[in-house]
Amino acid sequence: MIVAVALLTVPAGTPALPSRVLENSPIIGTHISGDGRTLTARVSATGRVLWKSTQASPFFGRTDLWTDEPESAARTREDFEDAERKAATFTGRHVAIETEVESDTPDDPGTRRRITVIDALTGLPTWSILSGRPADDQARPFFYLMGAAAGRFVIDVPVLRVIRALDPRDGTIMWERRLPGDCVSAALPSTDPRTYDDDPIQTYSLADRNLVVAMTRCAGRRTALTGIDPTTGRVRWEQRLPPSDLPRLSLERGVSVLTSPHAITIFDENGLILTDDLVYHYSPSWRITAGAVIVSDGDWRGPGSGVRSISRSSGRIMWSRPDLSGEVGTAAGKIYLSSEEGGTLNVLDPVDGHTLRTLSAPLTEKDIGAALAAPPDWSRRGGVPAADWPDPCALLPAAELAARSGTGGYTVTPIPAPPELGLTTPLACEFATEGAGTAVTVSVVWVYPSIEKAAERMTKLTGDEDSPNAARHLGYFYQEKEVVAVREGRVVVTVEAFGEPALLRHALRITGERLRK
Repeated sequence: MIVAVALLTVPAGTPALPSRVLENSPIIGTHISGDGRTLTARVSATGRVLWKSTQASPFFGRTDLWTDEPESAARTREDFEDAERKAATFTGRHVAIETEVESDTPDDPGTRRRITVIDALTGLPTWSILSGRPADDQARPFFYLMGAAAGRFVIDVPVLRVIRALDPRDGTIMWERRLPGDCVSAALPSTDPRTYDDDPIQTYSLADRNLVVAMTRCAGRRTALTGIDPTTGRVRWEQRLPPSDLPRLSLERGVSVLTSPHAITIFDENGLILTDDLVYHYSPSWRITAGAVIVSDGDWRGPGSGVRSISRSSGRIMWSRPDLSGEVGTAAGKIYLSSEEGGTLNVLDPVDGHTLRTLSAPLTEKDIGAALAAPPDWSRRGGVPAADWPDPCALLPAAELAARSGTGGYTVTPIPAPPELGLTTPLACEFATEGAGTAVTVSVVWVYPSIEKAAERMTKLTGDEDSPNAARHLGYFYQEKEVVAVREGRVVVTVEAFGEPALLRHALRITGERLRK
């Protein structure tokens, strides 16, 4: 049996501020870095130094991690993960880091794990425990850090077949959950010949602030996942799946993703299967959002491939894009797909999956950043900012139109643009006389990203050849003299006054003058 206090290798630190309020206050937004000699904590936003510690540094070694949320897996730089396993978690006041401890004895098989916990406010070590080797028995069991959840550090003790939640203040056991009777931890050494020699652990069970997920191998070589409440240790759900080779588990926001060379299965926080798909020698990718799971079949193209959004509450496919492929990511509230085959980046609307913008190789970080930062309606306007669209009502002031045409006045009615364009100005404006005169309508056909594109559109509208070298162009629809299209730079506008050629000419002069200004 593991008793954390009995295995302490570091004396508990003396709290600098022994306030109960401070004891429970979360310390977030902290960057903790170490060079092997000194461990330093800084405020992430400002870089201000909070503390420096030489006591904890020998246990943390080379470290570079961030604490972003009150309870989370702290982010660790990838280049450290390759050298040795560093699992960092954060409960709000305490940071735990797991490191591998190599043996000095050449014939000593396997590596031990040391979990060291420090006070994030003072930098003082509070407690540490050292495991046995993966092949050791119950006298000195192997264990590893699963994560932090609900003010607890959670560990898996495979040889004892238990999951334990430890108090971050002193390491005492807060709850313990035994694995199902016919199952063993998937982290136990496997007899599978494809096991990597340098890491006999097959799959790590995981924990986050929403859920603890124990992964086990059960009778008949079936893989099982057990969802455990992080606060109480109560089993929420259990799912058993067919035998699979070299499974891997991911956990984010309470969503569990189980992958193998031949399948991907995704479960929500309550054990609902969101997707269960076969894979064919490709690497699917996924992202978890607040209400959905976005799954992409990578660069593989075939029946049923593409990218899709699955509701986390119902498991229903909300939208699907079988025409796209690539690795999926999320940023700035948008979804993007990067494809190595075509060297393209597609930015998608998370609501319905429509393409907001497509970038082609060569891609620069500036291009990608601009595409992700653009408002959701960016591509519906062809990438043209909403500020570039003129107000058609301002192009033809009613008072000026009435003075020149000799009428008694006009009533102005703006015609709004479709919501998906995201414009703050109307798309057209109708000017109706107060008597029985002819109405005039000014419409913005489109604002194009270039003069060349606008000239092409004018040629199609009027049948008259337009040149991108010209600043402006005017043409009639269908050889009639009652509707005129005018291009000024990248803007194409139409002016209508049916049955009144003289009125149309007046309105066209005013509109043209305003466009040029």
